[in-house]
Amino acid sequence: MTSDLQIAKPQVTVEIDRNKASALGVSAQAIEATLYDAYGQRQVSTIFAPTNQYWVVMELQPRYQTDPSVLSLLYVRSATGALVPLNSVATLKPTVGPLAINHLGQLAAVTISFDLRPGVAIGDAIRRSTRRPPRCACRRRSPASTRAPRRHFNRRCAGWASCWCWRYS
Repeated sequence: MTSDLQIAKPQVTVEIDRNKASALGVSAQAIEATLYDAYGQRQVSTIFAPTNQYWVVMELQPRYQTDPSVLSLLYVRSATGALVPLNSVATLKPTVGPLAINHLGQLAAVTISFDLRPGVAIGDAIRRSTRRPPRCACRRRSPASTRAPRRHFNRRCAGWASCWCWRYS
């Protein structure tokens, strides 16, 4: 059995303490804007030349973009104009996440592929797998679908409350 779900990418989870942020006059939107200013591609101006135009983009220097400890050096502007350290209104937790997020339509999906044992029919395999659907790897639950050789297998398994996308080989 194989899967395209690979949880190996280092990431930092920013958990905002809303009570503390509110007491300091910092909104979640201000924190989001600060992080986007630092790590996104915020266009702040356009330089117009006779034959072309160039976007001026604000971002951190490359040496700071790959080091998660730099997040503690960021400051967020409060409603009063004061600068508040990000780590005083948010907890920064190093975690791991998916290398890529695949989609089936608009929903996030994981493909699990497997071969059948000799002599086992695909219908038997589907009946066996529907008795015990896989555990959901994400917090939100969304309907799963199957990609089986025959359409009636799709209808049979479409009601699962799971976030997996099955592919039968």
